[in-house]
Amino acid sequence: LSQTFEYELNISVPAPYVVANIGELIDKEFRDGMITYRYRSKLPSWRIDIAVAYFDVIYDEEREIRIFTLKEDAKHATRLLHETKRVLDFYTNNFGEPVNWCGYTIIEIPAGWGNQADVCGILLNRESFVNEEEVGGLYHEIAHLWNVKTREKIPSRFLDEAFACYFQLLAEKEFLGKDLGEMLERARRRIIEMCQKAPILTNIPIIKYGEYRITDATYYIGPWVLHLLNKIAGEECFRRIIRNFLRKYKEQGATVEDFISTSIETCGEHLKTFLNDWLLKTKGIKLLIKGISESDLLDLYIKCNKNK
Repeated sequence: LSQTFEYELNISVPAPYVVANIGELIDKEFRDGMITYRYRSKLPSWRIDIAVAYFDVIYDEEREIRIFTLKEDAKHATRLLHETKRVLDFYTNNFGEPVNWCGYTIIEIPAGWGNQADVCGILLNRESFVNEEEVGGLYHEIAHLWNVKTREKIPSRFLDEAFACYFQLLAEKEFLGKDLGEMLERARRRIIEMCQKAPILTNIPIIKYGEYRITDATYYIGPWVLHLLNKIAGEECFRRIIRNFLRKYKEQGATVEDFISTSIETCGEHLKTFLNDWLLKTKGIKLLIKGISESDLLDLYIKCNKNK
């Protein structure tokens, strides 16, 4: 994930197939019943994605948003465009401008395939594309625009998936009216299930998840870390933490320790115990699987700060 490259593609397909790519379309040439699409990457990335299908394309010139939709699902593309614009505005208003912005491309892929984010676009599976109740997948992938690249030797995935998962929950609360507490409790139940299957989880801090190949747990404990940090620091200060962190490390990349230091520098030393317990130690996950309520978790750290 820390290695990136640029690319240029020339892909020839029979008409009327359409080639979709998250890069910039440089040229399209017709010859002998074939169409050659020429794409160039907009920003360095760690991946190349090419999709070929009977796509329709819609484009919002003002926001530079392009959607490749399978023809039978074209009626959903306008709704997805609306969702994309409003969640972009929501994240921007709360956490500042995306780390990198070069327009955005959404490519619909078949049902059962996983959603995947690139630096300026996503592959969005059909469930998330056509089902209004599954729009959280779109919110999640767009949230990756607010990730800095990692400088961790083996990524823990906290700096990308924890952020994207928590931002997604905030967007679902804002736009779908979902209960944030219920969504966090579902994540807690998933953590408990994972610990039952792999007890080693309770003895490994988040910062070392990559070393032990247990980064899937980040998707569930990560939002808890950021949510509790939000509550302990206060919403205004939490937003400043995220903005400062992204601004400071957008070019050079960051580590989990960098996030901890930025949080403390931005909002104060009173965050140190909580962040160390949950990111550098294993106290956090042990408290979660014991079933300690959110309010009691907050009291624990607020009282700890008062005692100091």
